[in-house]
Amino acid sequence: MGWNNELVNIERRSMVFKRLFLISISLIFCMGLYSSEVFAGAWTEPKGGSYTRLTYNYYSSDTSFDKKMTWAWASSVDRYNRENPDGSPKATSKFTDWNLTFYGEYGLHDRLTVSMCFPYKNLESESTTVVTKTSGIGNVDIGFRFRIDDDTPFGFVSAVQGQVTIPEAYENLDVSIPGNLAIGSGDYAYELRFLLGRGLYDIFGGGYFGLETAYKLRTEDNLGIKPSDEWKFNLEAGFSIKKFSLRLKSDLTLAEGNSTGGGGDASGGTLSPDSDLWNAELSLGYKATQHVGFEYVQATSLMGRSTAHGVTHSVAVYMIY
Repeated sequence: MGWNNELVNIERRSMVFKRLFLISISLIFCMGLYSSEVFAGAWTEPKGGSYTRLTYNYYSSDTSFDKKMTWAWASSVDRYNRENPDGSPKATSKFTDWNLTFYGEYGLHDRLTVSMCFPYKNLESESTTVVTKTSGIGNVDIGFRFRIDDDTPFGFVSAVQGQVTIPEAYENLDVSIPGNLAIGSGDYAYELRFLLGRGLYDIFGGGYFGLETAYKLRTEDNLGIKPSDEWKFNLEAGFSIKKFSLRLKSDLTLAEGNSTGGGGDASGGTLSPDSDLWNAELSLGYKATQHVGFEYVQATSLMGRSTAHGVTHSVAVYMIY
């Protein structure tokens, strides 16, 4: 019995150490981001340049997509105030996620940029019988972007990006147990992304557009669940008029279909281990000064399979140096 208690204490101390380590690295990274005009997609920060962004996001969902890829308006399933065939309330519910997310980039070299992103989440799941809440730091993403070439055919800029997702800032809970909400996916993930971008100054006098494709390798978590690997495809375009900007973005995620170990409807279906999702995003920005700007973003689910259908509203402030 004493050995078991000692093992539990060791595991707890190990988890606390990992969380403190991540928080320390995050603070050091943030302190370094004080010192370039931001570029989207394939562009990198100049050496010593930085881009920092603090975003308040509000996501809500009370519907889910069917088990086949369908349009949001054609075949989404209402999860809220619905009953099972026997008259009992459904276990799934209305789900909301309020989070404050930090994102930062720093130019180590004109061709090499490092980045970090992490949210502080407040989650709430409301069913017809109970309301469950939780909060904490979610997944921490650390990455790099290396600009390959500035002079590809047709004026494209190309880059490669790598990113690792670290789930050590929270306890990965078994969502099959009533009352448990998942702050993050619980698994380490490794993503490799290829990016192409092109400025549109020679055509429209301003703006840009970009193309991206990525493969995300997912690993097994501490509960024995391995989410499916994912293919990701991104298309975006941005334009600006004086101090105002507009950005349109399309994000498509397709599961490889190699998940194992099951997995529940974690966090309102937003962390399903095997799902597809197509999101569209509209962003309006205002650059108040040379170094500070503001942005409003709305993201909506257009199509999906075996995942939540929801809308995100975001307000952000960013700084460029």
